[in-house]
Amino acid sequence: MSEPSRLTRPLEVLDAVVNAEEPSTAASIAEALGIPVSTAFRTLATLVDSGLLQRTASGQVEPGARLVYLGMRALRHWESNRELDAVTIELASRIPESISAGLLIGDEIMLVARQEPDSPLRVVARVGDIIAPHISALGKAILAMLPDQRALAVLARAVGAEKAEAVAAQLAPELRQVRETGVGVDEGEYAMGQRCRAVALVDDLTGVYGGLSVAGPAARFSEADADAAAQLLRKAAASVRPAVRRPVKGSS
Repeated sequence: MSEPSRLTRPLEVLDAVVNAEEPSTAASIAEALGIPVSTAFRTLATLVDSGLLQRTASGQVEPGARLVYLGMRALRHWESNRELDAVTIELASRIPESISAGLLIGDEIMLVARQEPDSPLRVVARVGDIIAPHISALGKAILAMLPDQRALAVLARAVGAEKAEAVAAQLAPELRQVRETGVGVDEGEYAMGQRCRAVALVDDLTGVYGGLSVAGPAARFSEADADAAAQLLRKAAASVRPAVRRPVKGSS
């Protein structure tokens, strides 16, 4: 096999998985590309091992965290004015703490926009980071708005299937409160000394698809400050259009 063929095949398989309307199998990829199932299986296995793809609980494949991370990093080079960037910039002009936007991608929550304050004392995070759903304000804000089984899948991805139900039960009272107030709360769970508030991004078509958060050192960012900032997050979230949608069949 020539060098171009060895490089092209994984790209063709990646393209097929990303453009599929649902998680793929070796058989569906083989049919879509007109290649042997054994070739599709080997290529998918390599891509899963690299983190570019990931397997679902049922053994199918979908875009993995590494692929999404690369895509998000690439977006910053050519679409720096996309809406979530603009929202975090606007919030940062009004709240002198760390502002983040995250999207629910697969069963993981990834930071896709981030603005830091000028202060050297701040909460450090980067675009592309995967956020633990059960100990972060952002994760709780999103989990609270998800159907139970979907929330369980997100937790299973983070803590393992064997622990997911116990963690869900432990979180249940807090998530009920989030649904009542519309605000996720983190008081030093995600990082010692950090205070954070978050709200979900929701739309009628996709449901909850992400969230906005504000975080700062508890020594500077008081509870009153955090609660006031949360109200600004809620207003901003209400104005945001969905950032990611699954392609509609037949659309260009």
